[in-house]
Amino acid sequence: MNVRQVLHYRSAVELNLLTHDKRRNDMISNLSVLTVGLAVAAALGISPATAQAQLTCSATINPHIDTPAPYVVGDIIDIHLSIGVNDIEGGATISISEVKHDLDCQNGGLVTCPDDGAILEYEGDAFLTTTCAGVAVASNVPAGGSATNELVFTFTPALVLNANSSCDVQFKVQILSLSTDNTPKIIQAASGFAGTCDNQLDGNAGGTLGILISSPSFTVSKDCADGGAGLHDVDITVNNTGDIGLANCQVTDQVYTDDSNGVCPADGTPTAVAVTPSPFNLAVGGQQIATGSAGPLNATAVNNVSVTCEVAGRPALTLTQSDCDECVVILACCLPDGTCQTVSSTECEDLGGTPHPDGECTTTQACCLPDGSCQNMDPLCCLAAGGTPGGDGSACTAPEACCLPDSTCILTDPVCCTAAGGTPEGAGSVCTQPEGCCPPEGTCAEMDPLCCADQGGQPGGAGSACTASEACCVPDSTCISTDPVCCVLAGGTPEGPGSECTQTEACCLPDGTCAEMDPLCCADLGGQPQGAGTICTSTTCGGGEGCTPGYWKQPQHFGNWTPPYTPSTQFSAVFENAFPGKTLLQVLSTGGGGLEALGRHTVSALLNAASSDVDYGMTPQEVIDEFNAVYPGTKQDYEALKNTFAGLNERNCPLARAPAP
Repeated sequence: MNVRQVLHYRSAVELNLLTHDKRRNDMISNLSVLTVGLAVAAALGISPATAQAQLTCSATINPHIDTPAPYVVGDIIDIHLSIGVNDIEGGATISISEVKHDLDCQNGGLVTCPDDGAILEYEGDAFLTTTCAGVAVASNVPAGGSATNELVFTFTPALVLNANSSCDVQFKVQILSLSTDNTPKIIQAASGFAGTCDNQLDGNAGGTLGILISSPSFTVSKDCADGGAGLHDVDITVNNTGDIGLANCQVTDQVYTDDSNGVCPADGTPTAVAVTPSPFNLAVGGQQIATGSAGPLNATAVNNVSVTCEVAGRPALTLTQSDCDECVVILACCLPDGTCQTVSSTECEDLGGTPHPDGECTTTQACCLPDGSCQNMDPLCCLAAGGTPGGDGSACTAPEACCLPDSTCILTDPVCCTAAGGTPEGAGSVCTQPEGCCPPEGTCAEMDPLCCADQGGQPGGAGSACTASEACCVPDSTCISTDPVCCVLAGGTPEGPGSECTQTEACCLPDGTCAEMDPLCCADLGGQPQGAGTICTSTTCGGGEGCTPGYWKQPQHFGNWTPPYTPSTQFSAVFENAFPGKTLLQVLSTGGGGLEALGRHTVSALLNAASSDVDYGMTPQEVIDEFNAVYPGTKQDYEALKNTFAGLNERNCPLARAPAP
């Protein structure tokens, strides 16, 4: 049985002691001793009365600390584990091989003892002793430390105790920190062992230990004032902010009347100031004001006060706090409303203000505060608040939209806008959601449309957003790389994500003319790119002729179909199977948009390209390859190719009526 199992038997009384703060000053480390003989009997299926009348093995353990509380962080304390056994019915001795002790438990560890962290540190076997006769004891952490929470003390040989006897194991721990659980000032530990009585019954015992930690602390502040007749008065306020009383608080106050610059640490020759009362005691939450007087003072006199207190009941434990600053009699004081008054430091404090010994109160003006708001206040107080004064005669007005240098839009006073290097957008203006903006240089940036206009850009419209640059064919058929929002605003055609402009090449346009342009722009115009490196002076463009799907589907024109293509030829025999089971004529006759529209113009393009009487500018195989390259694909792919074929098919048709033979 380990410590965690033993903890299952903790009594409600122990928990009540651990969680009631009102008893903390009376709380001693010894919480209780647990016995589990009855539990063992119950496990054997024997009623408690019967078990006690026949056999018992009542083991006990009492973890405790002899030195009285309070304890503070840094203390090294001795923990005693009193190990024993009461009556042993049917036997005389108990044998114990080891004792376990968990240094610190989070939230008490009702069934288990979760490690509370680096709270207590075992000081090592160098400080491990025992009163148990005939045995040596050693731990599993001989060098000490806080990393291992469960200490295991092993007896060599096994410890044998007679009935109604006990002995101690003693070791040292150092308090490293307050507890991290919901009772930070009570460090909870647990001990236990599993022994065996010579009546063959198990003797298991468990106990808990609560270590009450105090946190002594206090604050010191002082107030310098003009005492009249060239004297300087000082009030020294000491507040006990800890949870334990303070005793024998000694106040040392010195004034440097000849300090060179009024800055701490002081220089010059100090003059001791007699203050009363000193020494004094201070209860928890208590306050003591000690007063003194010195003088005469110059303009840069410095006062340095130091207070040293003992912790009540712990005279060897002292704390010291100091306060040093310039002694100013009359000074500028910035009040919470931003106004400035020239008053004494005491009056300034009473008014809830901030003293400025080197400052001077002037006229209220606009002040731009760090949060972007504007407040009318004294420039001295403005600077003290981290703000920017707006200048003489300035005053805060209603907030309006302001475009800052980084193109963000904020709502602020125009004075503050200008002070931040921004552009006020006028009374009543408001910031809106950022959208894509195309400035003159063509690089898209997301900003408020007001800020976009300030930069000479074009807002892309509500909801627009900048994306990665792609190829864009502008109206003069040149290709630029820009955001699609900027491309559309420039009247161009975005070529799709990932597209890039390449070198210009010869392009045979639907009207049979040649122009040099990016092949993407060539395709947009329904033309045929002639390949990388080609130029118009060495390119002969065919084409300029083409017949529509409406021409080719009429029976009186079936005679102009060029073999091997006939109205009954299956579409899938020529192209990818986009129209299962349909002939070329059926695809020509299909209505609708999207893929159906592409199908009509694809069959028409095939027949135009195959006809020797039509100067189409494409071969049948080029038509087949163009269709198979986009199918299967997206609606955008279908629409783009359909538009290309339509441009070619809707030129001059040179063919006359030719019925099928």
